[in-house]
Amino acid sequence: MKFSAPRRVSHGINMVPLINIVFLLLIFFMLSTTLVAPEKIPIEAPQSKNSQEQQKQQFALTILETGDIFYKGSKTSLIEIFEILQTGSQQTGEIELLIKADSNALTKVVLSVLEAARAAGVGKVSLATQRPSP
Repeated sequence: MKFSAPRRVSHGINMVPLINIVFLLLIFFMLSTTLVAPEKIPIEAPQSKNSQEQQKQQFALTILETGDIFYKGSKTSLIEIFEILQTGSQQTGEIELLIKADSNALTKVVLSVLEAARAAGVGKVSLATQRPSP
């Protein structure tokens, strides 16, 4: 009479279902995420021979040739910019500001923004430039 061999019982955890769930969640989040397009307000930035790429920016303002100031794609006033920068400065401590001004923008507007940034406690202000074309 033949006896069947005892069945081997796996003592480990089967990881295949867990990996399947993780990949399904990854695919779900990749498909359901909405990507935000960067603001596309056309300006002609002034040229500088020692331009550097801005690595980290927390606040970015765009100043048009007409003197209009934009923050996150919407037109704002100088008072609103001061309030935004002051709130950011109070929440995070030292903040950085990137000003993307058109090369034909009024200097008066740029200086007003710089003064508002200084009054709001902005630690570092950068002015966006572009390298001159050869």
